[in-house]
Amino acid sequence: MIHTPRLNGVKPVKTRISVTRTVGHLAVPFCLLSHHRSGSNFLNELIRSHSLLSSLKEPFAQHLSLFAECDIERWEAQPPPERAAWLADPFVQAYLNDLRGWLLAAPRRGFKETRLAEKLVWLEALVSPVRLILLVRDPRAVTVSILRRPHLIDYWIPVSQLAHLPPSTFRDRAEHDPVYRSALIWAHRHRQLLLEELRTRPMLLVRLEDLLAGPDMTLTRLFSFLGDLQPEPAQITLMKDLWSPARHYTASYSLRRRPQDVLHDCRGLPVHDRRTVERVCGDVMTHLGYLET
Repeated sequence: MIHTPRLNGVKPVKTRISVTRTVGHLAVPFCLLSHHRSGSNFLNELIRSHSLLSSLKEPFAQHLSLFAECDIERWEAQPPPERAAWLADPFVQAYLNDLRGWLLAAPRRGFKETRLAEKLVWLEALVSPVRLILLVRDPRAVTVSILRRPHLIDYWIPVSQLAHLPPSTFRDRAEHDPVYRSALIWAHRHRQLLLEELRTRPMLLVRLEDLLAGPDMTLTRLFSFLGDLQPEPAQITLMKDLWSPARHYTASYSLRRRPQDVLHDCRGLPVHDRRTVERVCGDVMTHLGYLET
């Protein structure tokens, strides 16, 4: 049992697992999807620490520049012509074939990505099927995390992404207001994922807040989804160490902040910015349990 302090304002939300068990279930690769600044590096570290699991860190976005350039651009099984031409390069094709071969060569293999959420149809054409884990975080905390690093704002939420949002959004304001831009992009991505892309796909929904404040149940659900597994001492020890007053830092930068600080990031957002995020993202936040109905 991992004992964590009671945290005001952090309420667990029930999420649903829908998995079709087949003879080849364990051989189906998994994909951890997440928006930027949502804790995906941390969760991927937990997955990688399990002796029976292997997970790559952003094999698309970190090795193929195209995916950073066209974040939140939606693809079907066949991407737009200019993107298809780029992907047809022999070196890119060789890389994708090697990646696909690695994912399918052994059971319980997968990867995490922050720039692939709108390309699931294309991904399934490349590696089909895929078990999906969607990691979410309160958009108010996401916005605080983005603003904390001003030099990376245009990397995580570049103005160019606004071209892929519905025409009704106030793009002029979003170009000059990073809070509004962050909220628009977060809402657009999660609205599409939860209401369209993931409704008919086997998926496990994980809130970062639940992983930190209630790791026992969350880890049990996670490893069961990833292959009928149980958490190992490595994951239990890591989570206990995070909450320990005498904790020691691990080699991973994603684990160096105290869970209490991560869970209370929302408090760093000024009231008027908080209202902006809640107004833009309110429907999805309510769906995920971040706002009262």
